[in-house]
Amino acid sequence: MQSPPIPIGAQARALAVVVLTAEQLRELVAEAVSDALAAQASRPTSSTPALLSRHELAHALGISAASVGRLTVEGMACVYVGKAPRYSLDEVRAYLDARGQRGTKATKSPARELIPGVRCLSRAR
Repeated sequence: MQSPPIPIGAQARALAVVVLTAEQLRELVAEAVSDALAAQASRPTSSTPALLSRHELAHALGISAASVGRLTVEGMACVYVGKAPRYSLDEVRAYLDARGQRGTKATKSPARELIPGVRCLSRAR
């Protein structure tokens, strides 16, 4: 059977079949992984630390997002991007080390008056 002619200007695609033993394949993969890790390690890292959202910081510290909010109100450093606070993990860890083992205090939200002058005794709706 004859292959169809390749049109002028079209690039020919080559197909190669390589036969390797299991040991040769293992060495080839190990070498490729080693090269990839070396290339990644030689890349310059960003001098600016990544900023985390409140939920990302909570996940990284193993606490609730509400606790992160309370710590922010107590004076934990953050940078606002628009209206959203962002946190540096290194700065937060330094703050927590300096702060010690104190817990945060959840404050009760003030009672809302649905009707002015009338206080609701039940939250059930």
